[in-house]
Amino acid sequence: MILSNNALPVAFDAKEVSKENRWPLAKLQKHQYEYLKDSTLTGAFAFLLLGFWRFNKFYILPFHELEKRRAAWKAGGRASIRPGEPGLVEVEFMDYLRKVAKIWKTSSPISTPERKH
Repeated sequence: MILSNNALPVAFDAKEVSKENRWPLAKLQKHQYEYLKDSTLTGAFAFLLLGFWRFNKFYILPFHELEKRRAAWKAGGRASIRPGEPGLVEVEFMDYLRKVAKIWKTSSPISTPERKH
């Protein structure tokens, strides 16, 4: 996908929930988390794409939000994510890349010469 003549680097992992109404953070393996973290540090927009099939709802969880939730969980906080929570961006399944471009453009923590905030 191209955004204003600049390449949009993305890194994501897709997770799904078949019958339940929550996705446990423990289901993200350490190497998957590290991949998303490393990708963010190199300027990519990293995220989880979460599918809640029971509700036919799909969400982007940007890495910066995942990082906050994971840290809270490791400190004894909530261990799961439910559909519609703050910080999740609802998307149509086949339209998630348009949302990625919009979020990346407005919230990327890394500034590059091509992207000014």
